Amino acid sequence: MRLQEILSADELQQLEQLIYANVYKALATYQQQQRLAAIQRQQAATTTAQHTHKLQPHQSSQAIACTHSRCNQTKHHQHPTR
Repeated sequence: MRLQEILSADELQQLEQLIYANVYKALATYQQQQRLAAIQRQQAATTTAQHTHKLQPHQSSQAIACTHSRCNQTKHHQHPTR
């Protein structure tokens, strides 16, 4: 049985508008969730990169003589900041 056979033209139009409105709302909600998820992924990646950079300080490619009183070697390292 077809909807046109049991619904009037006005009822059919109302049903179509209701379907359209709900599908539009569902798609808009989905797109918003996808945008938020992308933002969260971007923030997580940025935060991870910042933490990784802090945990692995940049080291010079050249060996330098350490002037620290306890060091007598030429090597790559960093002393704690005072």
